[in-house]
Amino acid sequence: MTPLDADRRRGLRGALLERYPWITDPDVGPQAVEAGECDRCGSEARLVTTCGPTRWAGLGRRCAAVVGLRGWCEGHADDAARWLAHLRALPDEADTVARLWWVATGEVRMDAGAVTPLLARALPDGPTDDDRAGHRPGSGWHAAVTVHIQRLDADEWARGRELRLQALRDAPDAFWATADEEAALSAAQWRARLERPDAVTVVAVVDGTDAGLAVGAPHHDDPDDAGLYAMWVAPWSRGRGIGDALVAAVISWARTAGHRRLRLDVADQNAPAVRLYERAGFVTTGAHGRLPPPRDHITEHERVLVLRS
Repeated sequence: MTPLDADRRRGLRGALLERYPWITDPDVGPQAVEAGECDRCGSEARLVTTCGPTRWAGLGRRCAAVVGLRGWCEGHADDAARWLAHLRALPDEADTVARLWWVATGEVRMDAGAVTPLLARALPDGPTDDDRAGHRPGSGWHAAVTVHIQRLDADEWARGRELRLQALRDAPDAFWATADEEAALSAAQWRARLERPDAVTVVAVVDGTDAGLAVGAPHHDDPDDAGLYAMWVAPWSRGRGIGDALVAAVISWARTAGHRRLRLDVADQNAPAVRLYERAGFVTTGAHGRLPPPRDHITEHERVLVLRS
């Protein structure tokens, strides 16, 4: 048996969480129960734990609907009603998603060949014809995805500049700076950014191609804190855990540098980014802001991750 390696499991986790946010539910779903099959039918994935006067401890989606409230004790009747409604609302591919999640987390070992048909059902957005022709290296997350995180040095300023400009042109409303402003910077200014001993610029590389960027530096309001800046993942490589890897790299740098907290700002409407930061443990601080005019209609909020007390 040849199971998925750690890099592919990480990419699978990111792809599943981005497409199926219900996975994070602590009461219903693959994170709420022990990996395995439904105790009643033995053929669908176990998604909810029961506590009532039945011999079934864990049930799948369809069996839970059949058993109904009698699967739970009287004290959990209200919770049970909510859980049953949640189960009914899950997509048809929920069983497949649960099994893939357990593979991605290492709870279940499965041969890579057996994973392929599950992927086709749960993540059907495979490579396009251009991807197959090699026009987008690494496209289709379930291709052989290995993410390498590299720290840029001053001699690589042109590489960092190109990635930054790609980010600003792809998602102009996600950043304070604009592509025109950054394009006007001199080579010396780009080099100076990378020469800073108190900051880090990291790049994600997939199949030899730069796929994302993130910067860590002392926070502009409090140098005891660090800030996560310039976070971006190329469109062709999203949904494969690359954002998670970049965030993890900046978190590691901030801890090693001795910062107390890591802070960031994210647009309120940028749901994928919000989910990414929630997965990494960032919580809201209550601080809110807006981008500068003429984009002041875009609101954002601050999130923070405590690194040390």
